[in-house]
Amino acid sequence: MKNYILQISTVIFAGVVFSACIKSPAETEVLAPEVMPEETPVVMESESPEMTDSAAMITLETIAMHDTPEDCWFAVEGKVYDVSPYIASGKHPGDEAILLGCGKDATEMFNSRPGDGTSHSEKARSFLPTFQIGELSQ
Repeated sequence: MKNYILQISTVIFAGVVFSACIKSPAETEVLAPEVMPEETPVVMESESPEMTDSAAMITLETIAMHDTPEDCWFAVEGKVYDVSPYIASGKHPGDEAILLGCGKDATEMFNSRPGDGTSHSEKARSFLPTFQIGELSQ
């Protein structure tokens, strides 16, 4: 009789454990690590003008209104970029140096980095199109 009770208890315990492990998709929390190489910029939705076949024309006055780390636009070589998501990611190798360009035409800064005076690499230049939101209006 004890053996029978032990078997029933084991089956009930296994059933409870099994049912606790099964969750519906709505109840399941996905805990996946962020998978992103260090050199890949972060792209997030923003309230930036949408790029279409004809690029949005953006004035320096408009760019100047986006001069904070949370809302950072700048122009480089006639193109306008919203780099706010990149700043938020904390992946800029120059840390806060990127903030010096917020709200400005940052062409000179981009081509002659503060600190060492060298131009940004081709790798850095290849990231820019990811953040382009328009072209600088003259």
